[in-house]
Amino acid sequence: MLTEVFQTFLSVFGSLLAVIDPVAAVPAVLGLTMNLTAAQRQETLRDAVLVSTLGLLVAAVGGALVLKTMGLTPLAIRIAGVAVFAGMGWEMLHAKTSEVQY
Repeated sequence: MLTEVFQTFLSVFGSLLAVIDPVAAVPAVLGLTMNLTAAQRQETLRDAVLVSTLGLLVAAVGGALVLKTMGLTPLAIRIAGVAVFAGMGWEMLHAKTSEVQY
């Protein structure tokens, strides 16, 4: 039981880490907060982490409720995601030159 919970945690954490990419966010954060004092920067970053965490939790709980209300299963979402990515890949394979002239 505990190993299953740990495996789920690692899977979710790894996915979030890949999507959020904190290493790539460092230059943006430093650029946005360069005129702040150290205390202001720390407060701003703490607030940003708190809001982001709350947003992810609301999305996780609220999203599950919305999907359940609509009668959608995780498999249906996966299939839709695959269809979207396949369509994007198809468009990339058949790229057309833009008609916009510079």
